[in-house]
Amino acid sequence: MGYGDVSPNSHTGKAITSIAIMVGVVFMAMPLQIVGSNFIHVWEDRQKTRVVVRIQERFVDPNPNPNPDPDPDPKPCP
Repeated sequence: MGYGDVSPNSHTGKAITSIAIMVGVVFMAMPLQIVGSNFIHVWEDRQKTRVVVRIQERFVDPNPNPNPDPDPDPKPCP
């Protein structure tokens, strides 16, 4: 193998190594599935939020004040 790697020679060592590999794969697969599931839920919520924002931008009046003050900071008259 090289670089100081050690591999089991006995059948018992190979069996323990195989079990350790399987446990490691399952150990990593469980959190990845949870993260992936949560990502899908957040992505669907993002799509819904984008639709709501587009509807609001299109149909809601951007200037709801009917009588806007053209000069909000008037200068005093002399």
